[in-house]
Amino acid sequence: METSKKHRDKTSQAVVVETEEAKVEDNPLLFLFTVSQVEEILPEFPIRSVPFAPDFLDGICSWRGLVLPVVDLDKRFGFEQTVSPESQRYMVVRSGGLDQDGGVDLVRCVFRVSDTIKIIEVTEKSSIVSPQRIGVEPSLVMGAYQLEESYYVVPDLVSILDNKENELFL
Repeated sequence: METSKKHRDKTSQAVVVETEEAKVEDNPLLFLFTVSQVEEILPEFPIRSVPFAPDFLDGICSWRGLVLPVVDLDKRFGFEQTVSPESQRYMVVRSGGLDQDGGVDLVRCVFRVSDTIKIIEVTEKSSIVSPQRIGVEPSLVMGAYQLEESYYVVPDLVSILDNKENELFL
Protein backbone atom coordinates (compact mmCIF):
# COMPACT_ATOMS: atom_id res chain seq x y z
CA MET A 1 0.00 0.00 0.00
CA GLU A 2 1.42 3.36 -1.02
CA THR A 3 1.57 6.19 1.52
CA SER A 4 0.45 9.49 0.08
CA LYS A 5 2.69 12.57 0.21
CA LYS A 6 -0.13 14.35 2.04
CA HIS A 7 0.09 11.81 4.86
CA ARG A 8 3.90 12.07 5.13
CA ASP A 9 3.76 15.87 5.35
CA LYS A 10 1.11 15.91 8.07
CA THR A 11 0.93 19.33 9.78
CA SER A 12 -0.41 20.73 12.99
CA GLN A 13 -0.61 24.24 14.38
CA ALA A 14 1.58 25.54 17.16
CA VAL A 15 2.05 28.81 19.00
CA VAL A 16 5.63 30.06 18.93
CA VAL A 17 7.19 32.82 20.98
CA GLU A 18 10.50 34.35 19.99
CA THR A 19 13.13 34.78 22.68
CA GLU A 20 14.53 38.28 23.07
CA GLU A 21 18.22 37.51 22.68
CA ALA A 22 18.80 33.77 22.38
CA LYS A 23 20.10 32.62 19.02
CA VAL A 24 21.49 29.33 17.73
CA GLU A 25 24.10 29.67 15.00
CA ASP A 26 22.69 33.19 14.31
CA ASN A 27 19.21 31.69 13.81
CA PRO A 28 16.21 32.45 16.03
CA LEU A 29 15.37 30.31 19.05
CA LEU A 30 11.66 30.07 19.75
CA PHE A 31 9.49 28.51 22.45
CA LEU A 32 6.85 26.19 20.98
CA PHE A 33 3.48 25.30 22.50
CA THR A 34 0.61 23.35 21.01
CA VAL A 35 -2.44 25.47 20.25
CA SER A 36 -4.43 23.49 22.84
CA GLN A 37 -1.91 24.36 25.60
CA VAL A 38 -2.36 28.13 25.27
CA GLU A 39 -5.50 29.22 27.07
CA GLU A 40 -5.16 32.99 26.81
CA ILE A 41 -2.69 35.74 25.88
CA LEU A 42 -3.00 39.04 27.73
CA PRO A 43 -1.15 42.37 27.36
CA GLU A 44 -0.96 42.99 31.11
CA PHE A 45 -1.57 41.12 34.30
CA PRO A 46 -1.68 42.21 37.97
CA ILE A 47 1.11 40.31 39.75
CA ARG A 48 1.89 39.97 43.44
CA SER A 49 5.49 39.32 44.37
CA VAL A 50 6.46 36.30 46.45
CA PRO A 51 9.20 36.76 49.06
CA PHE A 52 12.25 34.48 48.70
CA ALA A 53 11.03 33.19 45.32
CA PRO A 54 13.55 32.16 42.65
CA ASP A 55 14.54 35.04 40.35
CA PHE A 56 12.62 33.62 37.37
CA LEU A 57 9.34 33.67 39.34
CA ASP A 58 7.84 37.14 38.88
CA GLY A 59 5.13 36.36 41.43
CA ILE A 60 1.60 35.02 41.48
CA CYS A 61 -1.65 36.20 39.93
CA SER A 62 -5.34 35.45 39.96
CA TRP A 63 -6.73 34.15 36.68
CA ARG A 64 -10.38 33.07 36.45
CA GLY A 65 -10.45 32.31 40.18
CA LEU A 66 -7.19 30.33 40.17
CA VAL A 67 -3.92 31.43 41.75
CA LEU A 68 -1.16 30.83 39.20
CA PRO A 69 2.61 31.36 39.23
CA VAL A 70 4.00 33.94 36.79
CA VAL A 71 7.29 32.79 35.26
CA ASP A 72 9.71 34.85 33.15
CA LEU A 73 10.46 32.20 30.53
CA ASP A 74 13.68 33.85 29.29
CA LYS A 75 15.08 34.02 32.84
CA ARG A 76 14.08 30.42 33.59
CA PHE A 77 16.11 29.23 30.63
CA GLY A 78 19.08 31.37 31.65
CA PHE A 79 18.98 33.80 28.74
CA GLU A 80 20.66 37.12 29.49
CA GLN A 81 18.10 39.57 28.15
CA THR A 82 14.62 39.41 29.63
CA VAL A 83 11.46 40.76 28.06
CA SER A 84 11.18 44.53 28.22
CA PRO A 85 7.91 45.87 29.73
CA GLU A 86 6.87 47.59 26.51
CA SER A 87 7.18 44.38 24.46
CA GLN A 88 5.81 41.74 26.82
CA ARG A 89 2.72 39.58 26.96
CA TYR A 90 1.36 37.14 29.51
CA MET A 91 0.47 33.71 28.19
CA VAL A 92 -1.65 31.32 30.27
CA VAL A 93 -0.46 27.81 29.46
CA ARG A 94 -1.63 24.39 30.59
CA SER A 95 -0.12 20.96 30.47
CA GLY A 96 -0.99 17.61 31.91
CA GLY A 97 -2.56 14.26 31.50
CA LEU A 98 -4.33 11.59 33.44
CA ASP A 99 -3.43 11.07 37.09
CA GLN A 100 -3.14 7.65 38.73
CA ASP A 101 -6.90 7.57 39.47
CA GLY A 102 -7.84 8.22 35.84
CA GLY A 103 -8.69 11.88 36.45
CA VAL A 104 -7.18 14.79 34.60
CA ASP A 105 -4.15 16.32 36.32
CA LEU A 106 -3.59 19.78 34.80
CA VAL A 107 -0.75 22.15 35.56
CA ARG A 108 -1.22 25.80 34.66
CA CYS A 109 1.05 28.81 34.83
CA VAL A 110 1.46 32.24 33.31
CA PHE A 111 4.57 32.86 31.23
CA ARG A 112 5.90 36.37 30.73
CA VAL A 113 7.07 36.33 27.12
CA SER A 114 7.95 38.70 24.29
CA ASP A 115 5.12 40.06 22.17
CA THR A 116 6.54 38.25 19.12
CA ILE A 117 3.92 35.50 19.12
CA LYS A 118 2.91 33.62 15.97
CA ILE A 119 0.89 30.60 14.96
CA ILE A 120 2.79 28.32 12.60
CA GLU A 121 2.22 25.05 10.80
CA VAL A 122 4.54 22.37 12.15
CA THR A 123 5.31 19.57 9.72
CA GLU A 124 7.01 16.24 10.12
CA LYS A 125 9.89 17.79 8.17
CA SER A 126 11.31 19.21 11.40
CA SER A 127 14.35 17.44 12.80
CA ILE A 128 15.07 16.62 16.43
CA VAL A 129 18.14 18.31 17.91
CA SER A 130 19.88 17.93 21.24
CA PRO A 131 18.84 20.58 23.82
CA GLN A 132 22.52 20.95 24.76
CA ARG A 133 23.37 21.78 21.14
CA ILE A 134 21.10 24.80 21.28
CA GLY A 135 22.16 25.83 24.76
CA VAL A 136 19.16 24.87 26.91
CA GLU A 137 18.93 22.70 30.01
CA PRO A 138 17.54 19.30 28.89
CA SER A 139 15.52 18.83 32.08
CA LEU A 140 13.44 21.93 31.27
CA VAL A 141 12.24 20.81 27.84
CA MET A 142 10.12 18.07 26.35
CA GLY A 143 11.97 18.37 23.05
CA ALA A 144 14.06 20.54 20.77
CA TYR A 145 13.65 20.82 17.00
CA GLN A 146 14.95 22.53 13.92
CA LEU A 147 12.60 23.52 11.11
CA GLU A 148 14.21 25.32 8.20
CA GLU A 149 16.46 28.02 9.74
CA SER A 150 14.73 28.26 13.15
CA TYR A 151 15.21 26.28 16.35
CA TYR A 152 12.34 25.45 18.70
CA VAL A 153 12.19 24.24 22.29
CA VAL A 154 9.08 22.75 23.85
CA PRO A 155 9.09 23.81 27.53
CA ASP A 156 8.15 21.22 30.14
CA LEU A 157 5.78 23.07 32.51
CA VAL A 158 6.17 20.64 35.39
CA SER A 159 9.98 20.77 35.29
CA ILE A 160 10.01 24.56 34.93
CA LEU A 161 7.87 24.95 38.04
CA ASP A 162 9.64 22.18 39.95
CA ASN A 163 12.84 24.23 40.43
CA LYS A 164 14.77 21.22 41.74
CA GLU A 165 18.20 22.76 41.32
CA ASN A 166 17.28 25.58 43.72
CA GLU A 167 15.40 23.65 46.42
CA LEU A 168 15.56 25.13 49.89
CA PHE A 169 16.16 22.73 52.74
CA LEU A 170 14.65 23.84 56.01
